[in-house]
Amino acid sequence: MTRNILVPLALVATLMGCNKDSPKQAPEPQKAVKALKEDAPKASPSSAAAIPAASAPVASEVAAPGADKPKVSAKEEKAQKLKEDVAKAKGKRKLIYGASGRMAVSAFEAKNYFGSIVATVEGWRPNFYPDNIGSAVAFGYNVGMQQKASVKNVMDKSGVASSDTNKIMYLVGDKGHPKLPSAAEFSMSEEQGLKNIEVLKETIYEKTARAALGKDFDRLKPWQQAVATYHVYKTGNYANWKSLTYAIKKCAATNGEDKTVCGQAAQQFTYSYMLNGQRVKDTRSNTYMAALFQDPEAYAYLIGVGGVPVDMPKVNKNLETKIDTKSDVKPAEQIEAHDDFNPLKDVMIDRAVDTGKTFDLVPQSLFEKPFLKAHPEFSHVDMSGVPITKSAPASGGARVTSGWF
Repeated sequence: MTRNILVPLALVATLMGCNKDSPKQAPEPQKAVKALKEDAPKASPSSAAAIPAASAPVASEVAAPGADKPKVSAKEEKAQKLKEDVAKAKGKRKLIYGASGRMAVSAFEAKNYFGSIVATVEGWRPNFYPDNIGSAVAFGYNVGMQQKASVKNVMDKSGVASSDTNKIMYLVGDKGHPKLPSAAEFSMSEEQGLKNIEVLKETIYEKTARAALGKDFDRLKPWQQAVATYHVYKTGNYANWKSLTYAIKKCAATNGEDKTVCGQAAQQFTYSYMLNGQRVKDTRSNTYMAALFQDPEAYAYLIGVGGVPVDMPKVNKNLETKIDTKSDVKPAEQIEAHDDFNPLKDVMIDRAVDTGKTFDLVPQSLFEKPFLKAHPEFSHVDMSGVPITKSAPASGGARVTSGWF
């Protein structure tokens, strides 16, 4: 019986390696067990029954590390890694929105509604950063998508010295992910950044919005004009946004004053993207844009200026992120919490840079297909000159395409 009791002790000594001064490694657990079995005397059935159960080697003593952990599939591991990266990206976004939030408030108080909405939604980065295609700076000014003459003109009017502009000309027109200049080589001041978006508004974006909406642009309120112009900043045009054009024109027909009609237009500033194999809505952009289009006081509340406006319940109906006005959480923080698109986009851009690839981000409207299905006559019509009145039926009862139906 004495020798049988020493078996586990021998096993422990073998597994742990008693001589700490010995350079040799301890035998592998499986081999140690095999050796003990060979050295041990053959026990009779009667003596085996007398051995206490506790003296037998426990399976866990020789189990491989981590054997008790559930197996994680490659797909699950990949999803978990993406979740962690998105959480980190949200943290970085707070820094980007930090400075721009202050700039947005200053612009709003100066009644520069366009500057405020751009600063709020885009975020401020004084140094160049990689975009999904090309490189951008300030409030998303992507020089990779521009031509040299245009960039020189815009930078000059933005107050950037020509010597500094020359340092970044190699980025112009490059739709890949070139090496970016350091902060010491090129950096824009906040004043230059705000001037930059004002120059872009005057030379490109407002002209495009006016061309798309025709005379109705002037019938909108200044803050509504700012949002209508920022839509061009985000998408490039109104060509594939006929439903939105229709809704804005209806709002303009009331001089921008009918809360219900203009709220329906505000709701349509929605942007849906294919990203990482799934369709994701940019709820953050819609919430700020739709709020400003309906009521500047509601927008001011979202960016931390002033209290809850009287018409906030009505405004809330047309926002992607419904604001809980009774919550202790600030509206901006509520909006960030529901923002899945921007952090995911940042992660995808970082990964694209690592692999040397680029990817398209083409915004789509959720309202466009239903609208064109209901109004096929507008499929190939320039909406800018279409009046906001019903046209008389043409001869034979056929519908004409020069009016609203």
